[in-house]
Amino acid sequence: MPILNATETQAPLNAFDGKRKAWSIYNQMIRDIGAVGHVFLTLWCCPVAYYYDAPIKRTLKMKAFAIEHSKIAYFADSAVYLAAILLLSIFLIRLAPPQAETETAISVVAGLLGWSLIEYAMHRLVFHGIQPFQRLHQEHHRRPQALIATPTVLSVILIVVFVWLPATPLVGFWSGCGVTLGVTTGYFAYGVIHHAVHHWRSRSAWMRQRKRLHAIHHRFPYCNYGVTMSLWDYLFHSGKQ
Repeated sequence: MPILNATETQAPLNAFDGKRKAWSIYNQMIRDIGAVGHVFLTLWCCPVAYYYDAPIKRTLKMKAFAIEHSKIAYFADSAVYLAAILLLSIFLIRLAPPQAETETAISVVAGLLGWSLIEYAMHRLVFHGIQPFQRLHQEHHRRPQALIATPTVLSVILIVVFVWLPATPLVGFWSGCGVTLGVTTGYFAYGVIHHAVHHWRSRSAWMRQRKRLHAIHHRFPYCNYGVTMSLWDYLFHSGKQ
């Protein structure tokens, strides 16, 4: 019977250990990113959290910041964002200089991708992790077909303050507008898809999958945070089939 030396017998084990170590480093990186994101979101959510958690009567809170809407206010939100997308698109197409067209187009795509991460982070870290947003979001889980959504005034303020204002000095005016257009389009798509998974019947295989995954989230709130896509659930190990 041939006798294997130490290096021959340990080579497969070392290869396995290397893969396991790499996977461990990846998981730790994901946890670190989540921790940093949670701290950042907690800091900028503080003013809004103070408003919604303030010890005042519900009737004294401004209707513009109410989370449950009338049908007119609920669908007016979609109309406002659709108009904003069209106007900003026309503005960029008509007025952006030719030398900025490529960068502007890339920035729109970057804004769309950025929104998908914002959607995931807000849903997981804020709506399921920070009070009073967690308590407010539980109302949506309790009554999924109620017309509950982020107030239009609040969402517009957040996009302007945390997207357009930082992006413009960092990447320039036209690219900043492009990023804002991408994020706004992503937010609008999120609103339509989230409404559809709760209110529409569809024969589309993709929409049926979104409805099924979101129904799992409502039953098991610790998974499937992505509404428009499952990419970040896959990357951060929070997906459930």
